[in-house]
Amino acid sequence: MWEADDHNAYQLLIDALRETPFWDRYFQVVDLLVGTENGYARTYGLDAVTTVST
Repeated sequence: MWEADDHNAYQLLIDALRETPFWDRYFQVVDLLVGTENGYARTYGLDAVTTVST
C-alpha cells in the first residue's frame, strides 16, 4: 500500500511506474481501485471507458 500527499501525486507515481520494468516484473497487479475517473484515458490520450445503466 502506498500513501501520497495528494491524489495527483499518487496518480503521477502510478503513471510513471507503468512505463518501467518494475510494473510487470516485481509484482503482479491483482486489482485496480479507480480513484480518478478516466485518469488512464487522459494520460494516454484514449477515449474514456463508460458504463451504461439499463
